[in-house]
Amino acid sequence: MGGSRGEWRRPAVEVVGELITAVSDGRIEDLLALTDPEVVCRPATRPGLTVYEGHDGMARLVGDLSLAYGRHRIEVDDITADTASQVTARTRVMQETDRGDVLVARITSVYTLREGLVTFIDGEPGTSLG
Repeated sequence: MGGSRGEWRRPAVEVVGELITAVSDGRIEDLLALTDPEVVCRPATRPGLTVYEGHDGMARLVGDLSLAYGRHRIEVDDITADTASQVTARTRVMQETDRGDVLVARITSVYTLREGLVTFIDGEPGTSLG
């Protein structure tokens, strides 16, 4: 998924969309390929930790989301490029139950990218309750 320096890079919106899908699907390898090794994530939902750091932290985030929500998926409502290196995404966390899907969180997060990789994710406080 990555590329060497000097290669064409995908638009930041595309990278963030792929990252959200990888987190939703629990695809750790793809998640790590889209994030800087020193990535910092402050999720709005706080499923386990307040801050997740590095690739190990991002892998833990995926596990913590599963522990917090069980079967779930993340749906994208909107992704907007604020600048070439900053993207805002509005998403919903949907818990999958035997009686149907339940909205458990609406989240707005700001993603910062450098050299085609996500370096910082900041979930905006107050957006996590559905």
